[in-house]
Amino acid sequence: MMNKKYLFLILVILFDISLFISNNYLITDSIFYEHYQSQISEENILDILTFKDKWEGLNYLILPFIILVKIGLLGFWLLSASILFNIKLGFSKVIECLIIAEFVFIFPPLIKMVWFFLFQNDYTLLDVHFFEPLSIFSMFNPAYLDTWIIYPLKTLNLFEFFYILLLSYVIAKKSSLDFDASLKFNFAGYGSALVVWILFVTFLSINLGA
Repeated sequence: MMNKKYLFLILVILFDISLFISNNYLITDSIFYEHYQSQISEENILDILTFKDKWEGLNYLILPFIILVKIGLLGFWLLSASILFNIKLGFSKVIECLIIAEFVFIFPPLIKMVWFFLFQNDYTLLDVHFFEPLSIFSMFNPAYLDTWIIYPLKTLNLFEFFYILLLSYVIAKKSSLDFDASLKFNFAGYGSALVVWILFVTFLSINLGA
């Protein structure tokens, strides 16, 4: 198995490439301009685009830290869950498993880019923002949804399920658990972390939007 440092580096590079393509070829200045031209002045739009271009590089530097914090927090959460379930899992192994599972989330932006580059060339900023394949959100018309419910519906998707499956597989490979036991552990461990996160974001959305 590849060293987890190299796995993390590959993961970050793939996410950065995805972000770069999205920022420069998917959400172009013209798409951005068309969305905001009826809402704010052209001068303000140009100021926003200038600011966006100026600080774009910072996004690629911040992204690795966001991924690292996410994996670190999940690592502590799963390690705590393993104690409750009386399962022996080292923190280093948990982190490695989480890095491997995180590769699942490369696919949503990849699918989004393939869709808009190949199948829907005429699109708006909202089309991109609301494109969430294989999620519960895709079953609803965004125009009829309250703002606070959008994130939970987007987050409840098949990629989260695939993530749990892959995480369960690699944890089973690196521990004494069989796949079924690992799957139950991760549905409880990761599933509870996901629910807490969704509730936290929803709470913020409701209170900040009030």
